Amino acid sequence: MTEITATELSRNLSAYLNRVADGEEVTVTRGGRVIAQVIPPRRQWMPWSEFLNVLENSPSPDPEFGNDLARIREEFNSMPERSTPLEWD
Repeated sequence: MTEITATELSRNLSAYLNRVADGEEVTVTRGGRVIAQVIPPRRQWMPWSEFLNVLENSPSPDPEFGNDLARIREEFNSMPERSTPLEWD
């Protein structure tokens, strides 16, 4: 992550926006205090064509995967309910 001053950002905004577009995160400071972070947008949706490409090029699932999930669900459902939370060391 790059840390720059607000003045530096204002003088070179286009260059820093290009870096952010390439995936870099930029922290902006003023008077030694962080005032902003410029980060790439989080992608919420994948285009349908890209999703189909991922599916077509992904390895086949393990044939026992469904059985593993069913076993885990059964074990979880058979556990007694706890009246106190688990303690972690």
